[in-house]
Amino acid sequence: MNDRQPLETKVVLKQMVLHGSNQPELLQRVATVYINGKEYRVSAPPEAKGDALEWVPHFTVRRLVDFNSEVEIHDAFGVLALKVVKEELEKQKREANTKPHPEHVAQICRNGHLVLGSLKDSPQFRKPFCEDCGAATIEECQTCGWPIAGIGPTAWMGGGGPYRPPRYCGECGKPFPWTETALLAAKEYTDDLDQLSPEEKTVLKGTLDDLTSDTDRTPLAASRFKKFMSKIGPAAGGVLQKIVENVITEAAKKMMGGL
Repeated sequence: MNDRQPLETKVVLKQMVLHGSNQPELLQRVATVYINGKEYRVSAPPEAKGDALEWVPHFTVRRLVDFNSEVEIHDAFGVLALKVVKEELEKQKREANTKPHPEHVAQICRNGHLVLGSLKDSPQFRKPFCEDCGAATIEECQTCGWPIAGIGPTAWMGGGGPYRPPRYCGECGKPFPWTETALLAAKEYTDDLDQLSPEEKTVLKGTLDDLTSDTDRTPLAASRFKKFMSKIGPAAGGVLQKIVENVITEAAKKMMGGL
């Protein structure tokens, strides 16, 4: 590394709370670091669980050498990548500690079923698994560890309608597992549609992402989605709508005439 060359670094955190890997050889990506535009991947060992900061001494750095190949590095760039990731983890933790946590924390299964609206009010009803689908339950963002805001006993007075699990974490912006699962299933189903060309499938899959968040692209996405539904027919369209109905925004639903 040339000390006289200015280095531009960017850290993209993938997760601050580690949950262990299902595969003994699969590293857990903690962050992607860009140093002067080059990509470095910082990972924790498969067995790591808990606060990522506690596992920093065990982090490894790998550099992407081609599309499917990584090589572990121990040079000055690797040291720098570890340093900036540790600093970013510490920064995020400090900021999280200065904010009050939600008074009512929800328990939701990984498929998006509400298990408990408030752990504070009914801690005795906490469940490790969902009674509807058997999926494990979570109470916090799996990326940053921020508690999932639930619903208190007087929430009905606000007139906001029934509680819907959030699609994205309000602290780190990452999708919750149920959003990821629905989008992945919808995209896999799109790939199986014989009515669409490969190009149309690519467009439809991009449209699905835009329907889960309210942005300037949402009206365009809603319009495209309606056109694709007409093209693939009511049977296939009904299946696709069922997959994504719980993660599409209310604004998008209204633009499409309701789902």
